[in-house]
Amino acid sequence: MALGRVEWRIPLRLPGPRVGDYLDLGAGAALAPFVALGWSGDPLEGLPWRASGGLRPVLGVASELLFNALRVEAGWSPRAGKVALLVDATPAWWPIL
Repeated sequence: MALGRVEWRIPLRLPGPRVGDYLDLGAGAALAPFVALGWSGDPLEGLPWRASGGLRPVLGVASELLFNALRVEAGWSPRAGKVALLVDATPAWWPIL
């Protein structure tokens, strides 16, 4: 199994109230268009995937919200003609979780 992915992160600033001169409650966010290529070989018993039959491209866009703690991705697979939505913790949190 192999997966390669390239994304372009665009930082965003969501509006929020200011408290005094130094505290700004506006949330940081990111928008990240991406392209990915995946491949899996022979299936292994007990695992949820099967052979991919070659490279599988995915095009999509991700957004990191709530001070970049929550990641929402939408991806489209041209070979399968399907769209999928994924909600997860931002990858920076994965080692802790």
